[in-house]
Parts: sequence; C-alpha cells; structure tokens
Amino acid sequence: MSWFGALSGHFRRRRMQRFARELGITAAATSVLDIGGTPECWDLLPVRPRVTLLNTPRAKDDLGGAQPWLELMG
Repeated sequence: MSWFGALSGHFRRRRMQRFARELGITAAATSVLDIGGTPECWDLLPVRPRVTLLNTPRAKDDLGGAQPWLELMG
C-alpha cells in the first residue's frame, strides 16, 4: 500500500468513527439508508448497524461476499 493509501485510509476511518459517534449509530439498533455508498465504508466501523445501500449499480458487484447486515436496493 502506498503512503497516500495508508494516510487516506486513516482519515477515512476517523471520519466514519466521528460520523457514528455524532449520530449515535450503534449495532443492530440503528438502520442506515446509504445513497450511493459502498460496503467498504461501513467495514471501517467497529459497530454494525443495519445498512441499506440504495441506487448503486456498482455496489451490486461489490456485495459478492457482503456481510448479513448489508442490503442492496436499486
């Protein structure tokens, strides 16, 4: 991994953790509708809310080995 990839991954993880903290996202008690998102973003959180990815044709391919807490609607 390049230094840029490592650095951007670090900040992306911190952004997602702040997002979860600010909105009070907890495990199964929270449902999230993510418009245009990808499963990789949600893998950065230590908690696993119920996530629905909406309107993302590319995400359908990304869901090959998706976790059960991810759902695709498109």
